Amino acid sequence: MAGLLLTVDDQSPLITFQPPSVWTEHNTSTDPIDASKSFGETFRKASQTGATMSFTFEGVGVTVYGTKGVDHGNYTINLDGQNYYGQGVGPPAYQFPIFVANYSLLPGTHTLTMLTRDNSTFVIDYITWVSSIDTGKNGSVDRNVIDDADPGFHYRQGDWSKPMEAALFYGGSGQ
Repeated sequence: MAGLLLTVDDQSPLITFQPPSVWTEHNTSTDPIDASKSFGETFRKASQTGATMSFTFEGVGVTVYGTKGVDHGNYTINLDGQNYYGQGVGPPAYQFPIFVANYSLLPGTHTLTMLTRDNSTFVIDYITWVSSIDTGKNGSVDRNVIDDADPGFHYRQGDWSKPMEAALFYGGSGQ
């Protein structure tokens, strides 16, 4: 069994932040210093007890990246009904693995929820997970990235436009 490492940024709809009103989105326009040190130059931050982040995935491992800092607090991680505890207090660190369960899960669907336990800072930057791929049937796995600027894509004029933050997209472009 092989695995494929996948990455999802905090901006992805695959990640649920609750309640939305206590999570603030940060990027190079709103927080240029910290965002420039973050994956995709974005992150989400909460400073209220009970704020949650949830992510459901298919695979055998998951790592959640955030930050550590002197103003960070405690949090609970629930992975498939099992609770773990984390502490964010420490010397400032960006793109820091705040929870890791790599290659330790049985293949299948898993749900990860993180809950803030105090009113201290809690930051989610991005998540990676390892999908499980059955290569036991004489198959192989190929990884191909095709950028939206590839000449194989044809865009009908007037239907597509470049997003304002196109530089944050793979290859610095976006349609």
